[in-house]
Amino acid sequence: MIAEPPKGAAGRSAEGEAARANDRGADWRQWVYLLLIIAFFAQSGLVYFDPRQAEIAAPLSEAAREGLSLWRANNCQVCHQIHGFGGFLGPDLTNLLSRRPEEDFTDVLVEGRKQMPAFGFDERQREAIIAFLTEVDQTGASIPQLTSVRRDADLARLVPDYLEKSGDSAPPAVLRGDALVRANACSACHVPFAVGLRGAPDLTAMLSRISRTEAKRAILESKGIMPAFPHLSEREAEEMIDALEWMRDRRSALGAFVADREKGVEFRWSAIPWFEYPRP
Repeated sequence: MIAEPPKGAAGRSAEGEAARANDRGADWRQWVYLLLIIAFFAQSGLVYFDPRQAEIAAPLSEAAREGLSLWRANNCQVCHQIHGFGGFLGPDLTNLLSRRPEEDFTDVLVEGRKQMPAFGFDERQREAIIAFLTEVDQTGASIPQLTSVRRDADLARLVPDYLEKSGDSAPPAVLRGDALVRANACSACHVPFAVGLRGAPDLTAMLSRISRTEAKRAILESKGIMPAFPHLSEREAEEMIDALEWMRDRRSALGAFVADREKGVEFRWSAIPWFEYPRP
């Protein structure tokens, strides 16, 4: 057996540096693990001991309790969330009733829609589910608004209110396009400066990401979960896109307008409904 030659000073120095580097890496990982464990227990404490729950929690009505039982029996939480807890195949339903107060959900609850299966709920069951979602809606906001933009920034009023109070002007085609945006209830899903219902994008920035041709195709032929609007003419679709381009070009001014402290609310951490959930 041939003995290895003795290592020189350079070799011993390299080995020592490698050992020190490994020690530093181990120390760094230990601190990361410790911080993750602390964060886990801190979140658990907020979930189970949040004092705000005592202020807002209220017993569900009999109809809402029946709706909750249907929600659980049909595994709605597999696809939908309540205050962010649940699956992500479908939208968060916490504030569905306040976001879409005029919509009749009969067809969806009976026959389903796209990837949502048909459940065939009878009238009493539908009323119970709506009662449950109505009371859930009253427990707080599902998605905290982490900006100074006021929560009631409404796509349907954004352009008219801005023009009225700022003294700015818009071409006739833009005004007609914005009127079409309002007439076709785009604000039911789209929210200025925020992600809207079912992930609907902010239309004030839409034309920064896609071309006019793509936008026109989405309006007339549908895209993803967005419905088609075949009753619109080519010219009407173009004018809607003119309005979106105008919003894009003035997005900074529109954002400053709706974020004005005299019109909106200043962001406060204490205002966020962190872990509110209706108690059964």
